[in-house]
Amino acid sequence: MFKSIGSKILLAIGIALVGMSAIFIFVARMEINSISEEMLVEKARAITTQAENARNYVANMSDMGVFDENLLEEQFEELRQLPERRRIEELRNMGVYYTIPIIAGWRVGLENAEFANYTFRVPKFEPRNPDNTPTPFEADMLREATDRQLDEFFRINRDDNALHYMKPIVLDESCMVCHGTRADSIRGDGVDPLGFKMEGWRVGEIHGAYEVIADLGPIQAAVTRTVLQVIAVALVMLVAITLFMMKFINRTITQKINTVVDVLDSAADGDFSRRVDEGTSRDEISYLVRSINKTFDDLGNSFEKLNQSSIDVANHSSQLSETTAAMSEGATEQADAVAQVASAAEEMSSTVVEISRLISQSADQATEANDTAMEGRNVVSKAMHEISSVQAAAGELNDMVKRLNDSANEIGQIIQVIDEVSDQTNLLALNAAIEAARAGDHGRGFAVVADEVRKLAERTQHATKEIADKIKGIQGDATRTNDTMVHTQERVELANDLAGQASQALETIVNVVSSLNEQFQQVAAASEEQSATTSEIAHSIDNIKNVADETARGSEEAAQAIEDLSRLARDMNTVVNEFKYRKSSESAGALPAKSLRLKE
Repeated sequence: MFKSIGSKILLAIGIALVGMSAIFIFVARMEINSISEEMLVEKARAITTQAENARNYVANMSDMGVFDENLLEEQFEELRQLPERRRIEELRNMGVYYTIPIIAGWRVGLENAEFANYTFRVPKFEPRNPDNTPTPFEADMLREATDRQLDEFFRINRDDNALHYMKPIVLDESCMVCHGTRADSIRGDGVDPLGFKMEGWRVGEIHGAYEVIADLGPIQAAVTRTVLQVIAVALVMLVAITLFMMKFINRTITQKINTVVDVLDSAADGDFSRRVDEGTSRDEISYLVRSINKTFDDLGNSFEKLNQSSIDVANHSSQLSETTAAMSEGATEQADAVAQVASAAEEMSSTVVEISRLISQSADQATEANDTAMEGRNVVSKAMHEISSVQAAAGELNDMVKRLNDSANEIGQIIQVIDEVSDQTNLLALNAAIEAARAGDHGRGFAVVADEVRKLAERTQHATKEIADKIKGIQGDATRTNDTMVHTQERVELANDLAGQASQALETIVNVVSSLNEQFQQVAAASEEQSATTSEIAHSIDNIKNVADETARGSEEAAQAIEDLSRLARDMNTVVNEFKYRKSSESAGALPAKSLRLKE
């Protein structure tokens, strides 16, 4: 119960109507009570006014001499002869009783009050009639009237459920005959005409009041009947308003909300193709319906774009996956090629070290040959004196020339090896440049290194060619030296004559060997430089190999990521296809949705 919005609205309206009715009834009851009290006060005022007028009228008649003073004196004399308790009782049976102004007012007020079903009293302080003794409530009212000098006022006594209206009695000259001072007494003895002691009151004082007591029970009963009638009318109106509001809310709110709920339930099941009829009204629910329809249109467009995007992502992912696979394969091949180049570079480095060592040995041998040539020159100088020594020295020189020729041959072979290594290095550098070009941006650094390797290989080829040319010259010189030595041995007998020629030849040998020694020193320095360069090449190729390995691993990871992206795109396409929505090319008009009634 009260789960639907229509029921809640009806409940709120019902509570509001009941609250307003309760407030209206409460205010009406208070107003009726106030009016009733004012009516009672008006009636009580009229009664007390008549009583006051009667008192004043009788007092005026007494002043005008209307009453027989002798007759009144005779009656007063008779009453003075009686005990005090009987005086009041006998006074009520005598004509003089009705000539007392306050008694006249009291009787008029009593008769009018009885006619109106009120109670009339004349409470006062120090009463001669005990019946006029004020109650505590009346005493409080009398004191308030005296203190505040009130002309009239009323109070509600909840104990007897009655309205007490009082009009204070202000003492005048007519009251002084009975209640004034000794000077006001007829005989000057301080006793009133009935023989009672005078109170000594003065004109203008208040010691009593006319009081009208109205029972509130009948008024309250009438008010209750009126309130019940108002409640009955309010209930009938409340039922009528509730029935009207139920029908109105059902047509304007509940049915529209039911339609919206039905469409939203379909959307919760994945069907975004339905729309709610917007109608022609311009209330908040109609704005809500238009917002929902617009939201579904936007969602449909988003689903359509998302579907197309997922298809495009899947297609591009497939193409990218193929490209990445090819790049990964190329990176693997590049890594293998770089590994081969690194191995060849290590071999070339070892070969260059060996060449450097051999050239160093050749330099040492050239130094020895230079020393030997110097000794030979000295021997030739002494040849004319020691021909036999020349012959021995010539033999030794012949052997040394042979060894030099052999060393030159070995150097030629080493140079050939270096040349072959340079050719191989150049080829590897060319292959590396090709692979770097295939690698694209990732192979730019490798291409630079490969180009440097190629240049070093060309420099090595040029250096080895020069060394080969020098070695050939050395070999030619060694051959000629050998022939000369043979000729020297054959013509040792003519050594003395040819000593000068031998000295010149030895001088030439010294110069050649010295030049050869310098060239060997240069070759040794170049070999050391080539060795260092080759080491750098090997280190660079090793770095290239690491980069190639990283590239291969990155390509594999990229291929895996692209495969995951393609799978996610397929999954997204599957999820989007599970929704039913309108495509942008379809009509955007709203379709009436079947009603799903809310529980009242």
